Amino acid sequence: MNILFKIAVLQVLWFCFACEKKITSYSPEVPPIQVISGVIVCDSAAKCYITKPNDLNTIKVSALENAKVFLYNANNSVIDTLHYKGSGLYKGKIILSSPNIFYKIISYANGYNDASCEFKLPSKPDFTINDLIYNYFYNWDPTYSIRNLPKNLSHITIQDTPNEDFYQLELYDIDSVENLPGKYDYKYNFINLTGSDNPAIKQEGEIALDLKYFTPIFFNDKLFNGVSYELDFYSGPNSNSNSGVLSSSKRLLLVVLKHISKEYYLYLKTVNKHLLAINYSGEGFAYIYNLYPYNQVYSNIDGGTGILGSVNSSVIKKIVVK
Repeated sequence: MNILFKIAVLQVLWFCFACEKKITSYSPEVPPIQVISGVIVCDSAAKCYITKPNDLNTIKVSALENAKVFLYNANNSVIDTLHYKGSGLYKGKIILSSPNIFYKIISYANGYNDASCEFKLPSKPDFTINDLIYNYFYNWDPTYSIRNLPKNLSHITIQDTPNEDFYQLELYDIDSVENLPGKYDYKYNFINLTGSDNPAIKQEGEIALDLKYFTPIFFNDKLFNGVSYELDFYSGPNSNSNSGVLSSSKRLLLVVLKHISKEYYLYLKTVNKHLLAINYSGEGFAYIYNLYPYNQVYSNIDGGTGILGSVNSSVIKKIVVK
């Protein structure tokens, strides 16, 4: 019986080895990608950041210093070379001032896929200020809900074009008019459009806290394409400051309305969606281990990844008295 058992084991082993088949896998080498990011500003030279991902498991990037970056016109002719300035920044020399003309940036780097992006500059937006009210607060209570603050709304009128337009609204707050040029005061800079009943703002949906308090508000012209439109907004000290006492009796406010490219608008929309997912994932385990829903951020780079937007700005200055 013992002999028969040994024979059976040997037969099983022989069968296993007889059925063994060597498989050779083939994985073609894929060149790493370039990351192009930046915003092309009208009446300025083209500039962008060229970086590379450190690895596939991280969002961290490092500067790509050996790229050859060129600016092409609509005829596919090189009109400028973007030279490396450090920290991943490449900048050209030719001032781009003509809206609605197509350009293309192409980056070549040894060992990387060529990366490119086509863009055009938007036209300069046209707007007027009807009322600009800066809300001052004293004895600030950081726990006081922002929804309970008095809302004295400012009003501007936008002269929209017949084209599909996308906008950003910003408020720059100069700390001291008496000591101009003064310092740029981020601490008390605040625009809140979410408290407005304005349809153009409400149609964008909820704005993540990270965007609502620290970056400009973005919106499109679907509800007022080609006509003038009054937009209301609330401005006042940043809700995260621990004091509402301002150091000057007069303040210089710069209201900036920007035409932004559709690609940049779509990028901001997806960033907002991603931040909302983080905000609503709750604190604790889900947040620490990144278990909130994943939302892919919009990219318009061919052969790589990143975002290259374009903007054209109009600025109105106004001095307000406390």
